[in-house]
Amino acid sequence: MKDLGVIIDSELKFDKHINHIVSRAQQVANLIHKCFVSKDTNTLVQAYTTYVRPLLEYASSVLSPHSVVLVKKIESDQRRFTKRISRCDKLNCCSRLAKLGIDSLELRRLRFGLISTYKILFGLMDTSPDSFISQCTSRAKRGHSLKIFAPQSSSIDAHKYFFSRRVIQCWNDLPACDETFTSFASFKQLLNKVDLIYVLHTV
Repeated sequence: MKDLGVIIDSELKFDKHINHIVSRAQQVANLIHKCFVSKDTNTLVQAYTTYVRPLLEYASSVLSPHSVVLVKKIESDQRRFTKRISRCDKLNCCSRLAKLGIDSLELRRLRFGLISTYKILFGLMDTSPDSFISQCTSRAKRGHSLKIFAPQSSSIDAHKYFFSRRVIQCWNDLPACDETFTSFASFKQLLNKVDLIYVLHTV
């Protein structure tokens, strides 16, 4: 069934939805390369981030995939698009993204997840924190004091990789002090400074 634009199957998986958005994003990306007269790099990148990337990132905090196959499938659109940009075809994917100033979609999903966690904890979303997150009651000896308790998960993927469980380790490992959480702006500044690529690969 489809709910708020997201396709979900009877096993609470998003494979069909991901296949759909990847196909749609590829169509739009091809149209950009075909219809844009200008081949200026900045113009093409701006067109991609405006018209294509939102298709792949809608509701990403909910449906962020954990399987390597689906992660690569979502990433494939951005890889194909950037490879067709002038002077980028000979570079590997990481070098292309660095040259164009673009983060991987996987890294952006991690950032969105951490931002959503902050918004839930501090009442910036119209939802109760208790519905998603349990804060640790004991004072942490290391790091910040807003660490999240990691409950035992079932063997079902929909439970193991649910949003609030998926972000726990990344959130707890943030090199933050309590002052970092005093405002949403200061928290986003922290995310811009932290090497989230390292955090992502250590989870």
